Amino acid sequence: MPRRHSLLQLLRRHGPLSRKDLARLVGLTPASVTILTGRMLASGFLLELGEEVSQNRAGRRKVLLDIPYDKFVVLAASIESDGMTAALCRLNGTVVARQTLPLNFQEAPEEALIRLAKTLTELVQDPRVKNNRLLGLGVGIVGPIDRNRGVSLHAYGLWNQEVPVVAILERELELPVCLENNVRALALAEMDFGGLEGGRQLFLKYGPGIGAALIIDHQLSTGAHNRSGELGHTLVPANALVCRCGRTGCLETVASPQAMIDACLNLPSPPATLKDLRTAVDAGDEEVLNALVPVLDHLATALINAVQLFDPHWLVVYGGFLNHPEILKRLSDSMGRLTGDAQAAATLRHCTIPEDAPFLGGAAVAVRRLFLGDSATG
Repeated sequence: MPRRHSLLQLLRRHGPLSRKDLARLVGLTPASVTILTGRMLASGFLLELGEEVSQNRAGRRKVLLDIPYDKFVVLAASIESDGMTAALCRLNGTVVARQTLPLNFQEAPEEALIRLAKTLTELVQDPRVKNNRLLGLGVGIVGPIDRNRGVSLHAYGLWNQEVPVVAILERELELPVCLENNVRALALAEMDFGGLEGGRQLFLKYGPGIGAALIIDHQLSTGAHNRSGELGHTLVPANALVCRCGRTGCLETVASPQAMIDACLNLPSPPATLKDLRTAVDAGDEEVLNALVPVLDHLATALINAVQLFDPHWLVVYGGFLNHPEILKRLSDSMGRLTGDAQAAATLRHCTIPEDAPFLGGAAVAVRRLFLGDSATG
């Protein structure tokens, strides 16, 4: 990894540091770090904050260096089965401008991506970033991807065929483009922009499907074939339902938000939408809550198995219905009941990334790849 990127990653993780501290952490001599940071200051990749303030230090104070978060911007996008979002963000995830794009299912994939590119081009014209350096675009997309080729292999609920997302967007934008699965991208955003400390994080995205990602020591664990985290497509015994991925028996068919609605179909007044379902739960409708027990048990079983396999510090939940306190409580109760351990869900916590900002996943990927030089991401 280039030494410049090593220094930037240290500053990103630890905050402002002196040249001496950077030399110690990166394993270089102070003289080498002084030369390297001098070049980085001249090229605008570093910012000198001034002397460290300390009440207990005598002698020469350290001069702190930091990342100039307000001098660079990235474009970010999220492509999911319920819509596309686009944004312009700073290096710390601060949103400068954003736009939501509806999906047109009669549109060919390339036409949809061209429409997304036009919106992103408009966002760049924001006068607030006139003097900022634009690094490129990060995209989070539903379903499996081939990161090396920049290809969406199967965008569940959108496209069944392979789509060269990176090639199309780079052609339209004339900028570097990074592609990542949407759930993994959001897990990175939670780590980078949400303030979650390092360690092992199992990230669950709930809705429209069910996806997961594992982060270990600030890095994605993608698996040998770049397919880790497909929790929604693990198999449930004695389940003959056909999933949107084309397989039979996937967890999504019995534990997704749509499965919650389907579980209420035989009730006298079944909720027709998730909004209706939320209203019923808000009202404490016991018939609805009881109908959801099998759905939550399926989800709880999958989460228990994932926790047993990966032993994370945190199980972070993002999305839709799981943010409802009563549903989250009942999911926790299911995990405790199925394991006989009241503490089985003790590590469960909410994601801090807003539900209306899924593009922050793309922003995290772009910052890691295009600014920090993290070749394992995006």
